[in-house]
Amino acid sequence: MNDDKVLKELHSFLNANANENVSEEDMNMLLKQFMHVYNNTVHEPVTPETAETSDDYMELCENADNLSVKLKYARKALALDPDNLDAERIIIFYSTRTIYESIPLFEKALSRGKEIMERKGYAESIGDYWGILETRPYIRLYCAYVQALIDCRMMKKAAEACEEIIRLNEGDNTGTRYTLMHIYAYLEDEESALALYNKYNEHPECMLLIPLSVIYYKKGDYEQAYAYLKIAMDVNKDTRRFIRAMQRNGDLDGLVGDMPYGYRPYTIEEYQTEIEENDFLFDEIDEYFEWALAAIKNKR
Repeated sequence: MNDDKVLKELHSFLNANANENVSEEDMNMLLKQFMHVYNNTVHEPVTPETAETSDDYMELCENADNLSVKLKYARKALALDPDNLDAERIIIFYSTRTIYESIPLFEKALSRGKEIMERKGYAESIGDYWGILETRPYIRLYCAYVQALIDCRMMKKAAEACEEIIRLNEGDNTGTRYTLMHIYAYLEDEESALALYNKYNEHPECMLLIPLSVIYYKKGDYEQAYAYLKIAMDVNKDTRRFIRAMQRNGDLDGLVGDMPYGYRPYTIEEYQTEIEENDFLFDEIDEYFEWALAAIKNKR
C-alpha cells in the first residue's frame, strides 16, 4: 500500500474520531490507536477482481509491468474519477509517441488541475500544497511537465514551471529548487539564482552551490565562482573527489555504491545524483571542471 493511501485512511479515521478542539495529548492517542489498528489489520492486495474505486485501479496501475495494462488501469481510474490528476499524468506520459507531443497535453491537464484546485477550495492553501494530500497530484503533474520541458530543452518554460511549483509549495518537498537552480545556471540567470539561493540557504546545499559557481565561471567572475565552490568544499568532504572525477572522465560510478534508499547528503552520492538529474547542464561544461581543479590547486 502506498503512502498516499495510508494517509487517506488516516485522514478518514481522524475525521471520524477527532474534532477541531482535540488536544495534543488526545491527538497523539488517536494516532497511536490508528497505527495499532492499521498494523494489526491484514491488507489484502488489490486485484482486478476486487478493484472498485479510482484509487484501487491506480494501485493496479502502479504495480503493472505491462505498458498496455498500466494504461488500461490508469484510464479506468480516470473514468471513475475525472479529477484524478495522477491517472491523467500517467496516461499522458505513456501514451504519447514523442516527448514534445506531451507538452500541450500536460498544459491542458494543468489548466484543468488549476480549475480543480479552485473548485475544491485549495486556492486558499497556496504555498503548502504538498502538505495537503489532495493537492499532491497537481504538484506531481507539474513535476512531470517540468521534466518534459527539460527533455525538449524548453528551458525558460521549465524555469517558469519550477517557479510555479515552488510558489504552490514553498517547503519544496519535491526538491524542485535544485532543478530550478541548474536551469538558472544553464540560462546564466544570476539574479534569479541568487534570489533562490537566499530563499533556501539556511543550510548550505551543494546542489545549489555548484550551479551558482558555474554561473559565475560562465560570467568570467572566477573569484565569486571559487567562493561558492569553497563553500561546497567546506560542507561536502567529497567535493574535491567529484571535481577530479568530472575533470578526468565525468564518471563517478567507481566512486559510488548502490543507493537503494536515496543518496546520503554531503557525500559523493549527492554529486552522483546531481549530475544524473541535471545532465542538461553538466554535459556542456567540461571546461568548468578543468578550471575548478586548477583553482583548487592554486588556492592551497
